Amino acid sequence: SIHCNAGGGDRGEVINSIYRGKGLELSNKIAAEMKAIGQDTVKQYDKKGDGGTDYYAVIRETNMDAVIVECAFLDNEIDNKIIDTIEEQELFGIAIAKGILAQLGIPYNGEATKSESIVPTPKIEETTENIDVTYQVYTNGRWLPNVKNLEDYAGLWGQPVQCVYANVSKGHIRYRVHTLWGNWLPWVTDRQDYAGILGTNIDGLQMELIDLPGYSVNYR
Repeated sequence: SIHCNAGGGDRGEVINSIYRGKGLELSNKIAAEMKAIGQDTVKQYDKKGDGGTDYYAVIRETNMDAVIVECAFLDNEIDNKIIDTIEEQELFGIAIAKGILAQLGIPYNGEATKSESIVPTPKIEETTENIDVTYQVYTNGRWLPNVKNLEDYAGLWGQPVQCVYANVSKGHIRYRVHTLWGNWLPWVTDRQDYAGILGTNIDGLQMELIDLPGYSVNYR
């Protein structure tokens, strides 16, 4: 999310998630590119909301690793001079793009030609190989046994679920939960951690498959 700010500052800003990770890495790269084009001060920070998760919705509610970029403070005369023309604004856009490309490990080659800008959609081959999903929930003060696919349901009838573990027999799966009257918690992958907070009920679940083109995960 890219903006210009106001309110008495003299700087650029890049805001990343409180969970840092790749968001902080991206923030570092964008900040470096902004400094390279003349924004001498770039403040980098994160902000926690009342619910213990990210304050800014564009970071909290976005599936990808998101950052907020404030290029300059327009009510500051010095800041305004470095972004008050179309050419200067384009430089900021290029700087941000360079930071994103650096994070992705893609070299910056200047302006793309018409043929370069058209990326063909890769063909997804049909597959018939079965992939098993194994999952486990925490409820009523304990972890219940693992369940595979639709062999059974995970949980206890009438008891709220609080945490979830999941993994697949091939590729990877990531998932997150929404706490009751709260927010979406961070994504977790495979069984690197569980999704949820012990002692806090959940009312939502999202799952996505990774590195498994042609497959989708169904759950309820």
